[in-house]
Amino acid sequence: MTTKTWNIRDQTTEVLKKEADKCYTMIVKYNRWIARAASIEEAKALIEEKFNYKAKANDIELELMRRRTEGEETF
Repeated sequence: MTTKTWNIRDQTTEVLKKEADKCYTMIVKYNRWIARAASIEEAKALIEEKFNYKAKANDIELELMRRRTEGEETF
């Protein structure tokens, strides 16, 4: 059985907005965790994960802007 990957273009606008909010919440949490990291290696790993969330949030924002400019969704 194959699993389908998560695709931004297949999601509704409401789902994308909720997912973006989750990403931004996690980014704020990672900022706190990085400040409390016990070692530099631990901080580096947290920063990598934070940037992965930021990249996902940027992809979602770009898709929302694309939809807005093409008139697919009204805001």
